[in-house]
Amino acid sequence: MLPPNQTLTFTMSTSTAPATISTAEFAAVLAKGAACVLDVRTPAEFAECHVAGAKLAPLDALDPRKATDALKPADGTPIYLLCKGGTRATKAAQQFIAAGIANVCVVTGGTEACVTAGLPVSRGGKAAIPLDGQVRIAIGALIFLFWLLASTVHYAFGYLTLAMGAALIASGLTGFCGMAILLGKAPWNQNKDTDSCRVC
Repeated sequence: MLPPNQTLTFTMSTSTAPATISTAEFAAVLAKGAACVLDVRTPAEFAECHVAGAKLAPLDALDPRKATDALKPADGTPIYLLCKGGTRATKAAQQFIAAGIANVCVVTGGTEACVTAGLPVSRGGKAAIPLDGQVRIAIGALIFLFWLLASTVHYAFGYLTLAMGAALIASGLTGFCGMAILLGKAPWNQNKDTDSCRVC
């Protein structure tokens, strides 16, 4: 019971958090056929492995309305969004919702969880160095370069290594990696084999 002169107040949430679906439920949807599945990873990641039947729309080039027009989901049928682990798919879902397309659903755990759960996937040629490996190499090279410049040119370059450390912490906490997006645009990470699956 509340003390005298106090009232209980309920606050309505104004968040537009997208709907989610577990891999088990997603497997059941795929088994029924005709699911609209959109992968928002880079072309290189998509070419290496993706859920069978998925279409490609990299997050950095995503146009929600164009993607919806290309997928042509039936009335009441959601668009299922995938990335590697779920972070980029959630960002994509927010873009769809902002564009007035609310019937989207993020697959929890992303493509990695789908592979682990044994869902049907299509595999292509494995990149010589996977994208996450390229990111680690690039960050390591930058840290070494900043250390070298701090040792030979000016100590202030050493502060850039701190900035790299902060960026790594932020990436780990948020799941967002700007370096991966930049490297994903590199010519060697483009794959023409994915053009037929790309919707935007």
